[in-house]
Parts: sequence; C-alpha cells; structure tokens
Amino acid sequence: MRIHIIDPAFVQSVGHHVEWDLLIARELVKRGHEVQLFCNAKASAEAMQAFAKYGSANPLFQHFPYITPESPVHELSLFIDVGMNIEFQLRKLPPADLWLWPTMYAPDLLGCAIANAGVPISGFLHMEPSAILPYGDVWWEYAFKKADLVGLKLNLATTTRELGEIYSGFSPRRPIRCTPILQDGLLANAPKDQMRKVGIFGQQRREKGADLIPALITMLLAEGYEVVLQDSQGRPEISASPNLTTLGYVDNFAQEISLCDLILLPYDPDDYRVRLSAVAAEALASGVPVAAPAGTSIESLVRETGAGTLFSEHTAESILGAVADAKQHFTVLAEAAFKTSQVWSSKHGPSHFVDSLLEGRAN
Repeated sequence: MRIHIIDPAFVQSVGHHVEWDLLIARELVKRGHEVQLFCNAKASAEAMQAFAKYGSANPLFQHFPYITPESPVHELSLFIDVGMNIEFQLRKLPPADLWLWPTMYAPDLLGCAIANAGVPISGFLHMEPSAILPYGDVWWEYAFKKADLVGLKLNLATTTRELGEIYSGFSPRRPIRCTPILQDGLLANAPKDQMRKVGIFGQQRREKGADLIPALITMLLAEGYEVVLQDSQGRPEISASPNLTTLGYVDNFAQEISLCDLILLPYDPDDYRVRLSAVAAEALASGVPVAAPAGTSIESLVRETGAGTLFSEHTAESILGAVADAKQHFTVLAEAAFKTSQVWSSKHGPSHFVDSLLEGRAN
C-alpha cells in the first residue's frame, strides 16, 4: 500500500513523535509498503534525515499542536483555524491508500473530516481530550460528529482501555480500540540479581516529576544507589556526583534502560491517570522492574506483570518508599520482569501495533 504518515509535530530529532514515527515506518517498510512522511514545515534537517531511510520526508504543516490558548474564545478560534489549515494542506497530498496519524488531536480529525478525501484514516490517541485544549471534550465531540456526517473511514485506537472508553463516548458508533504497545524493548537474558542502579528516563517535564528529581537523586545517592538520569531534550544540568550518570538523547533507549536494575517513574498521577508511559513499557519489555504512581494506567501494567511497586502520593518521600519496597522484594520483582520480557513480543511490539492500525486493510 501507499501509506502517508502524517504528523504536524514531527519537528526535532528527539522526542515522542520522531521515535513513534520511525518505529512505525520501519515496520511498514519491512512489510513492503511505500511510505512517505508529511511533517511540520519547520522540521529539522536532522529529523528528516533520520526518516529518509524509510521514505521521503516532506515539510508541510504550519501549526504546532502543543499550544494552549489563553481563553475559551481563543481556543475555539484555534480549533477551527487549525482544522481548516490542516484541511488545506491535506488537499496537497499525493494519492494514497491510507493516511496514518501516529498522534492525532481534535483539530487533526476536524481537518480530515472537512477534507473528506475518501482516503481511509488510522489514528492514534495518546492523551485525554483536555490535555492540551481545556475544552477539548467539546472540540472532540464536534470533530467526531463532523466525521460521522461525512462518513469518514476511521480506525482509531489507544494503548489504554481507560482512554479508549473516554473517546468512545464521543461517538458510540465508532468504538475506540485498545492496541498492543508499540515499544519492543530488549530481550532480557536473565533476571536481575541485585538492585544497585536506579534509572530515571525520558523527556523530563513537570508532569513527569521534574520538580522532584533533584531531591530524589539526593536521597537515592544517600541510600547508596547508583543513579542514571536521562533527558531526551539534552543532558540534564545537575550537580555532579561519583555515582550519578547523566545522559542526553540516546540512540538505543532500551539498551540504556536494560543496564539499570530499577526504573523510577516519578510521574504526577493526575496527568497519567489514563495515559501509558513508553518508558515503563520499554523497561518491562527489557526485564527491568519499575516504581510507578498508583491510580494510573501504569499501575494496571504493573499489576498485570507483577514487576513493580507503587507510590500513593506525588512526593519524594512516597516515591522513595516505593524504591524501598522494590529493594525489599527485588528477587520476586526481577523474576516477574524477566518473565515479562520473555513473552513481550508475543503480545506487543511494532508488528502487533501496526497490525492493529492496519486492521481491515491489507497488511
């Protein structure tokens, strides 16, 4: 098939969008599909070069999705204006058998509905409707109604059941499916035998506990652990210590995670109530236990695998308590994480994920 990967937030050579788009493109090309990327007009040469091994990267879209307006009036204007701009750009695309949106937001769906190009669409929903636009529930409901009105051929999915239930409420005749997890990790050779090295990975932002990280590192070092702090935006600025390693963007994310004995996820539970964590998925797929926030979709993954501990409050003390629990029960957790790694590829990874996005299409 001729498949257009469409991602207005594909800009830099690091972060969620580039990582997801490259994994999906790699799997599609492996299956013999013809792939093109249509990305942000300001996409860096480095980012487009990274995609070039799979197909052409075409700068196109003028807007960037991660902008929160100052008022509801501005929010409505942004939703309509961006949707119409997307429709204008979509009409420039060459013929395709499928438009694939690895990350879709309400204005994207609106633009697709207005364009009504007759091309089947697969899209992926990562965050709750109001994550970027506070009145997102209203905009998503409108976009779904517009899509239903024109009979858009849609195949939408999420990686958490909770998120799927939220979006299915906007359009009951279009149930949103829960897909396998995209991340494939690194197959573990054996269970971890000691808990010496604690890793904190990912793009460090407020909702990922960035404000707590300095205190956590101080406390972990005082407890005698080695600590690895990675930030995909660039090497973190933090006081040096003999037992502290800092990393910026890494090419082989799973490899670095696999060198740790525990992955700490100091995330704000309110922000991860229904979202999945790619870092958690990479860790468990690589046979590394995690310490994660209770009351989140990540907790569901921890309970399913038995390969982690939970903290109930978003404080350094509560999070460190989850680390202490992991230390106390490490043999059991390490064995559970190892077993998870051994069976991960039978249920998750790029192949299963792409199968889901191509469901109903020749793949």
